[in-house]
Amino acid sequence: MRIVSGKYKGMIVPIIKNATCRPTTGKLKEAIFSILSSGTIAELDGANVLDLFPGTGSLAFEALSRGANFVLGIDREASHIKVCKEFALKLNEQDNINFLVSDATNLPNAQKQYDIIIIDPPYFHNMADKTIISLHNKGWLNHDATLMIEVGRKEDVKIPEYYTLIDERIYGNTKLIILRYAGAN
Repeated sequence: MRIVSGKYKGMIVPIIKNATCRPTTGKLKEAIFSILSSGTIAELDGANVLDLFPGTGSLAFEALSRGANFVLGIDREASHIKVCKEFALKLNEQDNINFLVSDATNLPNAQKQYDIIIIDPPYFHNMADKTIISLHNKGWLNHDATLMIEVGRKEDVKIPEYYTLIDERIYGNTKLIILRYAGAN
């Protein structure tokens, strides 16, 4: 996958050999970043971005390329994180992007809060539900944080009361759910 825009436009994000992850399609990636770049839902420029289930890191590196201040990717597959960290070193961006091996459905307590959260779990395993609860419970979200959740087209996500549904869009077999975090009620 290529980085579509920004300071690393055209760079090829390394693939993961024998990967079990499903890469985000180019069409959906462009849709996500068009929404974020418009500034109407969230401001990507200068934001702290959290990419959960990053796989190859394609969305994380795209966010960094397009002006995010800092990006953290969290994936439970150490082999995915290794490839992402090597690419960050190649770009000499290890101070602005980092990757952590952890389970996004059961996050550790946050050390930092994030403005934009991209969630792209394996489809149809109810992982998005668990992840958005874990984000809230473990303190990962700035007030008014924006969540971009990619799930299967027919997959339902239970939205707790501390989130507001902003939009829901269909792209082929994928549903993009956009939430705003309002904190605990």
